[in-house]
Amino acid sequence: MNVYNVDGSTTETIDNRRNNDTLLNRETLTINVNAEMKTIATDFHGVGLADNTVLTQTTLKTDGSSQVFAKQINLNGTVILNQWINVTANGLSTTVNRDYNWDSVVDWFSTEVTAYNADGSLLKHNVILRAQDMTGSCVMSQQ
Repeated sequence: MNVYNVDGSTTETIDNRRNNDTLLNRETLTINVNAEMKTIATDFHGVGLADNTVLTQTTLKTDGSSQVFAKQINLNGTVILNQWINVTANGLSTTVNRDYNWDSVVDWFSTEVTAYNADGSLLKHNVILRAQDMTGSCVMSQQ
């Protein structure tokens, strides 16, 4: 069900129901008028309360790149995850920083860089590291 709100935002609700039409779970997506802010509230158990809410805000920068800030909150209001995603203007490089304990210190970060080879194939390079001791993994793939 889609609802167009007075402030220009939209709200879409998706219900999953059992055979007897009782609510199994519900997801509600709200997007502000210029699509910069989004809220996804999920009721995993169908009791009418959002067990998990994700808030995102997208900022377009003057150089064409973008940054998305995402915050995940549980039912009691505790922040589970803060995440910053930066994408270059051409979309070939993405960096993700994650703060799992909401102390404003990055706990994990990852970078994905994509390059086009002379033959038109893609080369992807992924690095995922734990910020505390710089351990993690590095993967290269040819497509």
